[in-house]
Amino acid sequence: MLIVVLWIMAILSIMVLSFGQAMRVEMQISHSYTDQLKALELAKSGIARALADLTADATDYDDRDDPWYSNEETYREVPLGDGTYTLLNVRYTDDTAPSFGFTDEAAKLNLNTATREQLVWLPGMTEELADAIVDWRDTDDVSGPQGAESDYYQSLERPYYCKNAPFETVEELLLVKGITREVLYGEDLNRNGVLDPNEDENGDGVLNRGLIDFVTAYSQEPEQTGRTTGSSGQQQQPQQQQSTQGLVNINTAPYEVLLALLEGSEDSARAIVDYRDSTAGISENAEWVRRAVSAQQYTRIQNLITTRSYQFRVQSIGKLTGKPVFKRIEAVIDRRSSPFKVVYWQDITHLGPPIAFEDANGVTRNDQ
Repeated sequence: MLIVVLWIMAILSIMVLSFGQAMRVEMQISHSYTDQLKALELAKSGIARALADLTADATDYDDRDDPWYSNEETYREVPLGDGTYTLLNVRYTDDTAPSFGFTDEAAKLNLNTATREQLVWLPGMTEELADAIVDWRDTDDVSGPQGAESDYYQSLERPYYCKNAPFETVEELLLVKGITREVLYGEDLNRNGVLDPNEDENGDGVLNRGLIDFVTAYSQEPEQTGRTTGSSGQQQQPQQQQSTQGLVNINTAPYEVLLALLEGSEDSARAIVDYRDSTAGISENAEWVRRAVSAQQYTRIQNLITTRSYQFRVQSIGKLTGKPVFKRIEAVIDRRSSPFKVVYWQDITHLGPPIAFEDANGVTRNDQ
């Protein structure tokens, strides 16, 4: 009888221990889930902050002096509740340190309006890729010289049809013939705009950004009968009807985008950048471009440029203080209507932490 009692006690002890262990695991899972939710809400707060700051922007033009362009003091590790949020953006002229703020979508070449002759001048682009991009977005079934239509895509192991419609996101490029993740994202595996030690695949010490930082599917201005480009500030009605989609902000576009816009005119692209960098007080309208390039070059691009941006890409990272828990959200904000709208939302936490954070003791951590 005593042996039976001992066996029963042993079994009960094992059951109690197992139950206790299960409860501890459940509590850990519950705490982890709660922490993830908190980090997500912090990241959402960063997006809300971006919406508020863009709403408060009352200027009629956008340039690199705007507070949203690059502002570490304002947008890095902003304390809120149990953690912080950080707004990360991309700076084209520096790949040695992260930048904080918003990314101007009008500083990029629009995939839906760029010509083949412009696309081929983008970094990493080839004539074959440019033809395939044009074939993907056009409405016909006729392939370009080196492009692809549905007959090609239907021959793949996992067949699908050529879209023959405008791009809705930049990531859609991955469906286009020849566009690989390496072509689209370059060496920037964690999408932080910095050449990290594990990303310098070719050993040249320069970040290959891929196409992702130079193209957009979102840039578009509100519908209007005319637009302000002259120094007088009066509406100029073009002789031909112009699309308001894909205008490039001449105040913020990097050299690479200007080179593509100008179809490979290196001297003119460099002249625009140099004049912009050396001359103050010119951002209100695009008339200053007349003084930077020849009359012929200005005539070519005058209806393709603007000084106002309406879409902004925001990368928000919510981080709990003192814990290796974070969430990372990327969104695109469109401010053509009131209230402003979020037209793109993607959880990119899987890419890892883009920067080193400080824990509760002020120690830099990057072990998430």
